[in-house]
Amino acid sequence: MAYQNDFGYNFGRLYPNFFEEAIKMEDKIYINDDTKYVQKEFSRFAKDYQHYNAIQKEIAKLLVEQIREDRVSTILDIGSGDGTLYQAIKDKNIDISHYYAMDFSTNMLQLHPSNSNITKIESNFNDISWREQLPIDSIDIVISSSALQWANSFDSLLRDIVGIGGSIYLALFTSNTFKTIHLLANTKSPITSRDEIVKAISNIDKKLHYKSKEYRVYFNSNQELFKYIKHSGISGGKNRLSYKEIKALIKSYPLNYLEFEVIFISDKEFLSI
Repeated sequence: MAYQNDFGYNFGRLYPNFFEEAIKMEDKIYINDDTKYVQKEFSRFAKDYQHYNAIQKEIAKLLVEQIREDRVSTILDIGSGDGTLYQAIKDKNIDISHYYAMDFSTNMLQLHPSNSNITKIESNFNDISWREQLPIDSIDIVISSSALQWANSFDSLLRDIVGIGGSIYLALFTSNTFKTIHLLANTKSPITSRDEIVKAISNIDKKLHYKSKEYRVYFNSNQELFKYIKHSGISGGKNRLSYKEIKALIKSYPLNYLEFEVIFISDKEFLSI
């Protein structure tokens, strides 16, 4: 399995033995969205996520490269997961007084680094009360990577984020991710569409910049490809394909790669995207 984009990243060299076992045909592939089931699956595959999230790490790294501040009092990380963004920020040597790591998965937060200046908050950004657990007035940067595509209403969530104040750095997958699979399976992507994201941005009074970026992840076999979908944390939901449908989809999938589309959003002009 390998990545093709500007970075030419080869996942297989990092984890050469990870795909030795072929996908079990009785495993289920999630297609349609339901928040409770998405939350359950992120917790269920939390440990596997650390091995399968190489593309999320690349996105987080690129997002953090856009941060102009080199000293920050307080950062809020929405959908912090296992700490991918925190590690990227630490690697850039940004001085942080306090870091709020917010996620709805207990297991993910357990994997997140712990420190005296890190506060972990178990909360779902789809709940209307999520901001009540935060010191809104003291947050300098709101950042999120590979999480906000699960918003029930991205328009409302973006308004909440802008309302916090401070600098904004966001990256999220669009519904063009896995688009060939959804086309073949005749299913609608569970995540927010590019048009919905752009419309939400246009509805905000504050000037926001955005850019989209496409990625491809290459695989040695369709079995590897579908196993990646299950464990990567990018798919999720309630309704499942049957054994027969999964078998047919694995057999008929015509590409040796998966498609991803990511939109980067910031109130600052981008430095390197």
